[in-house]
Amino acid sequence: MCKQINKSFKIGSKNIGDGYPCFLVAEIGQAHEGSLGVAHSYIDLASDIGLDAIKFQMHLANEESTLDEEFRVKFSYQDKNRFEYWKRMEFSMEGWTQLREHASKKNILFSATPFSIKAVELLTKLKIDFWKIGSGDISFNQMIDKIIKKNEPILFSTGLGSEKEIDNLTIKLRNNNKKFAILHCTSKYPASLKQTRLNMLDFYKKNYNCPSGLSDHSGNVNSSISSIARGANILEAHLTFEKKMFGPDSKASLNPKDFQLLKKYRDDYYEIKINENQIFFDDKEKRRNKIIFGRSLSLKKNLQKGHVLKKTDILFKKPGNGIKPSELEKVINKKLCKNVSSKKLLKWNDFK
Repeated sequence: MCKQINKSFKIGSKNIGDGYPCFLVAEIGQAHEGSLGVAHSYIDLASDIGLDAIKFQMHLANEESTLDEEFRVKFSYQDKNRFEYWKRMEFSMEGWTQLREHASKKNILFSATPFSIKAVELLTKLKIDFWKIGSGDISFNQMIDKIIKKNEPILFSTGLGSEKEIDNLTIKLRNNNKKFAILHCTSKYPASLKQTRLNMLDFYKKNYNCPSGLSDHSGNVNSSISSIARGANILEAHLTFEKKMFGPDSKASLNPKDFQLLKKYRDDYYEIKINENQIFFDDKEKRRNKIIFGRSLSLKKNLQKGHVLKKTDILFKKPGNGIKPSELEKVINKKLCKNVSSKKLLKWNDFK
């Protein structure tokens, strides 16, 4: 395991690491179903929710697949095999450029996971904001070596990787001075909550000294929320307009309301956490409230000039900007030099 330090870095203008808001990524995958228009709609949706980034997947059938590739889930009514499915998911370079430009106009960071060396070349031309290596390619060194030569930070998922493969990849990234984060994931679609194992967030952060996060395939927003509470620096989850939509990932996705809830929780949680290392605090509002809720010395009844104060004359009333209760003994047996109302606080100039 690699012990060098990679505690935080930036993706675009966003800080990634402890002490910063969890970086929220909408994974679109193939939810667009090969429609460029639907892909654009997802960019609008992710931006409207206020997410940090949107990520697609760049599949090039001729570069990555064969007729021998089986479906992970037999869902398609129109594709005979995954090769045909990947082919149907392809966009032209012009289409990808339009998506990239749309994301930039919407001020949302943009990326796509490559699944071939050719895809790395095309994504380089698009100037994506970060790289994502899927867990199935964690040992695809020919592609990884191409990505490492790029300037952008790298995220990689662990779902199908062994500990040895994760070690090897982190060492490779360290040796090339790359900024990276490890995303824990369970490669089941959907993954049950029992399979989430959020303890791995701490494991990766501790043992690899880098930001960690969750690539959530549960389709349950509570898993994503729990990961933020557990300290995830990055949260990636599939986004779908509707869980009943056609496609292999719909059931493992979050809908817009889920993501809105997740975004609200992320923002609120950051506000809660931001000053947690400050044990005591003092500010203008606290000082004002301390006066409002505090106590001062006052009288049980109106007293005349010349009266010598006894403890039985005293009540402790608000606000707290008069003589403090801790100074009670200093006023006992003192003679009033003026008439004093019980509706007012005692003042030092009330005594001789």
